[in-house]
Amino acid sequence: MKSSVALPKADISPANLHFVRELVHRESGIVLGPDKAYLIQTRLRQVAGQEGAFSIDELCNRLRFKRDLGLEFRIVEALTINETSFFRDTQPFETLKRIIFPELLRRRAPERRISIWSAACSTGQEAYSIGMTIMESLFGISGWSVNLLATDISRRALNQARDGRYSQLEVSRGISKESLRRYFTKDDRHWVVRPSLKELVEFREANLTQNLAARVRGPFDVIFCRNVLIYFDSTTKTRILGSLRQLLKPDGYLFLGAAEDASMYDPAFQRTELGRASAYRIKSAA
Repeated sequence: MKSSVALPKADISPANLHFVRELVHRESGIVLGPDKAYLIQTRLRQVAGQEGAFSIDELCNRLRFKRDLGLEFRIVEALTINETSFFRDTQPFETLKRIIFPELLRRRAPERRISIWSAACSTGQEAYSIGMTIMESLFGISGWSVNLLATDISRRALNQARDGRYSQLEVSRGISKESLRRYFTKDDRHWVVRPSLKELVEFREANLTQNLAARVRGPFDVIFCRNVLIYFDSTTKTRILGSLRQLLKPDGYLFLGAAEDASMYDPAFQRTELGRASAYRIKSAA
């Protein structure tokens, strides 16, 4: 007879739910509202199993009784991996290719250098999408240096991003068959990013709310920080946007998610329409 190991109980008390929310907010700045209770239970059930806890409540009680920085990190990491896909929303990448890159080639002609940052890159799909756009737009133009930095708070997400291995489901969302053949190879179970694309991206751990300038060296011509600010409270949004503005070149471009508004929290930013997409620029440049 095969033995089976029972999964930890998913129940979590109101006190421990509050404890987890406060922990995640303190360490990452992310606000997990009442609608995220199921997400907390689902993801912490896996962590509890890995830690040998009988239930999520037992896991939390251990941490409340004796602080464990490693366990705190694992809990925060489990709850800060967000939804992502290749070429998500499409238009920012088309705008990068058809409007921003041609403009930067003119403006940056003296230094012949372009720098781009994908903030909160998760498992790498956005960064590699930018990389593919760079390869299709700028490669073959001699004498230029193009730097692409991608950062995230999650080590687990960054490990997958650096590995560059994606399932059939992951690559089927946003990548054309032509791009799949050009930029990926296939092994038994995964699609693997080709070295020419992988070497274009530097992945680095960074928390948007904690000493960002020490981890990220700007300034950048373009910053992608999409669908991230919606998880923070107003004070944290203002602080993050201030940091992004300091790391953006005076005539650079900031891309946010469709539901995010930089000017609401930092009046130095102004929304600019660029074809079918929009970006934010520092008012003096806009």
